[in-house]
Amino acid sequence: MAISDSQKVDLLIKKLYGVAKTDTAAVKSPSNESIASPLMIRGDLVWANSNDISATPPASTTSIVQVRTGANSVACATDTTATPRRTWKTELTDWIPIEFGSNYQVRIWAADFGTVNPTVSGTQLFPDGSGNNDSWYFDYQAGVLNFADTNIPSVLVGKVIYVEGYRYVGTKGLTNALQQGFVNQGNDPSNWDTNYVLGMYYVGRSDWSGTTGTPVEAYPQGLLSVLVSEGMVVQKYQPNDTIGLVGSEWYRIKAPSGSWTAWARHVGSNGGLDGGSF
Repeated sequence: MAISDSQKVDLLIKKLYGVAKTDTAAVKSPSNESIASPLMIRGDLVWANSNDISATPPASTTSIVQVRTGANSVACATDTTATPRRTWKTELTDWIPIEFGSNYQVRIWAADFGTVNPTVSGTQLFPDGSGNNDSWYFDYQAGVLNFADTNIPSVLVGKVIYVEGYRYVGTKGLTNALQQGFVNQGNDPSNWDTNYVLGMYYVGRSDWSGTTGTPVEAYPQGLLSVLVSEGMVVQKYQPNDTIGLVGSEWYRIKAPSGSWTAWARHVGSNGGLDGGSF
């Protein structure tokens, strides 16, 4: 005979309490279980940059948060192993849950396949449903939407699900978190104002067009270094300039809860510091 639903609930509650189930709820409550059984935390799945996820989602994608809203919403594929239209897969993991801020809650839309922007022409489906026992649940880790209630919204006939939300795309893994010091982070991001990730970035642009927070008068090829300590962020840019002021460096600082200072230029040829705006 299969395990009863009440026994399953008792097992789950005790697991959340961090103890092993050794008897029924009538005999032992969670507080009376004595064998420790904590939830496993996999080191390879640790979000190393989770402290850099702001309480309010960014307007555009950063090195930490990927924005999937509006025209960038994710069209889902239905799970063919489940009841038709019951479960939908984004095929993307690591969606940022609302524990980081209420505005991270995903928004669900029903629209025709190939819709450019479902938020304009689609129908929004709310978590608590439409009053017809058709509420849904979204698994933020797996990126899977399930209509866990009795019914499936009738508006979905001939439509597909689109998911709006935000994904974590920063460094993952406990080993990477511990060794994430001053390492090569690859190409520089388009928005330097939101780059608080420790490391070195290769800058290889033809110009500064479309790049926010850069020292626009500097040569647009070189090395960006980002230093982070106790919420203080320092950016140092060293251009690979063989024509102009060879050896010049640009600096700026952002204090915790403060704004970036203006860029200051250190002129390598004579050691002077130019505090103008660049």
